[in-house]
Amino acid sequence: MPLNDEILDAEIRHSVYLQRYTGGVNKRILALLMKTEDDVMAKIRKVGGITSFQSKRLTTLLESIRAIRKEAYKSAGQALYNEAIDLSKYEAGFQTTLLEKTMPIQWNVIVPSSELLRAATVSKPFQGRLLRDWVKSLESRELALMKDQITMGVIEGETTEQIMRRIRGT
Repeated sequence: MPLNDEILDAEIRHSVYLQRYTGGVNKRILALLMKTEDDVMAKIRKVGGITSFQSKRLTTLLESIRAIRKEAYKSAGQALYNEAIDLSKYEAGFQTTLLEKTMPIQWNVIVPSSELLRAATVSKPFQGRLLRDWVKSLESRELALMKDQITMGVIEGETTEQIMRRIRGT
């Protein structure tokens, strides 16, 4: 098999493994966030009986939810940060090994230092933003969606259980 084909095959296999890894990371991060769902639903149940005239209670409820989810996103952000750094180290090693094993000549590949990999991981934009900013935008977007769903439920005169179903999406 030609060298280019061998490298291409290895990269394709590796890409499939990375997709599986991504799925696993997504499940772990989602599990961190879902741990707080029961707390959020308990807050909604506790406030109960919200009407459109009780905006102060609604504001208090949303502040409680914001505090619960802020901690969850802090944990999720730290977990993603650690995963990204670990992945960058793994990828540097994988690519180096791949080149060293497949090249028919002696090739001295220098692996970037851990500090350089860490800096590149956290300072390069991810989907147009730095990782920490991306996580913060997820948090604010989720809170805005939750606030909209609660407000719509209140305006439509829904029960607490209906509002909870609206938030959960079931």
